[in-house]
Amino acid sequence: MLVGREAQSIVLTAVVDGAIDQRGGATVVRGEAGIGKSALLAHVATLAGERGMRVIGTSGVQAEVHVPYAALHRLLRSLQVGAAFRAEDIESPFRAAVDLLELLGEQREPVFVAVEDTHWLDRGSWEALTFAARRVGSDPVAFVLTARDGEDIDELLAKAGLPEVRLEPLSAVDAGVLLDRVAPGLLPALRERVLEQSAGNPLGLVELGGVAARSGSGALLPSWLPLSTRVERTFAALVAELPVVTRSLLLVAALDDGDGLDEVLAACAQVEGRPVTVDDVEPAVVTRLVQVDDAYRLRFRHPLLRSALYQSASAAQRRRVHAALAEVVAADRERYVWHRAAAAARA
Repeated sequence: MLVGREAQSIVLTAVVDGAIDQRGGATVVRGEAGIGKSALLAHVATLAGERGMRVIGTSGVQAEVHVPYAALHRLLRSLQVGAAFRAEDIESPFRAAVDLLELLGEQREPVFVAVEDTHWLDRGSWEALTFAARRVGSDPVAFVLTARDGEDIDELLAKAGLPEVRLEPLSAVDAGVLLDRVAPGLLPALRERVLEQSAGNPLGLVELGGVAARSGSGALLPSWLPLSTRVERTFAALVAELPVVTRSLLLVAALDDGDGLDEVLAACAQVEGRPVTVDDVEPAVVTRLVQVDDAYRLRFRHPLLRSALYQSASAAQRRRVHAALAEVVAADRERYVWHRAAAAARA
């Protein structure tokens, strides 16, 4: 049973019930990485199957974002018609959407279409699938799509005009319930640490809770709470899509004990050996990994991202960053000494 997603489950269940009653519909589930989009989709897909719907699906794949109709092809294969599909034969996304709707309408039972990671759909599949999703009003078809936050997907979804369900971080009460379910019996101090680091992110709660349960009080000793491979890959993958200098800039920000953007830019310029400007942080702002306020303070949108950056960097990379930060903050003796110590090679 999902925790803290009752309202969203009700909305999506209504989409399923509508399709069963010949009132097709579509909804996009939005939210940050690890917020529970896939878990909610899986929950509703299971419900749809239990109610007699045929469940099919596809997903966007980062490596195939430039492959025409790659995601649509996977969906057609689940309908067992993919073998006859050739992207070069498609006249337009509109034609592909019409053909898809005809295929869905020919099925013996209502159909539930799950589309994950729409932010990585190739353009042809995006246009065809969203067009079809808008046209299922009188068909026994339910589309549920998931999308990660970002200004680029905001613009695309605004044009698509599909209803949306947003997943926010869990409330303090629900986060506590989920953590106690996956990692019961944590010491109070350790439990509070996991809750603070996870900031209501379900994936963070599950994974960090598991790490804390296995590590016991030892998990309180390091200054960085260890992340499991799954969490680290989830958040590190977001950074991997950014330009090299932006990734370097984020690592500097992750290791900085301050939050001044000018300070981060100056230290990053030393690491990179070239000028680094405000424009270089923009890709991270656009993808909503960080925020920069009017006072030029840089903040990570989620503490797990800072930890993932730290753990994904090599010891040599971290030492270089600390050395650069030490030079930039040299006027502050205490901070200078701290960064110089962190930059020193370990015996």
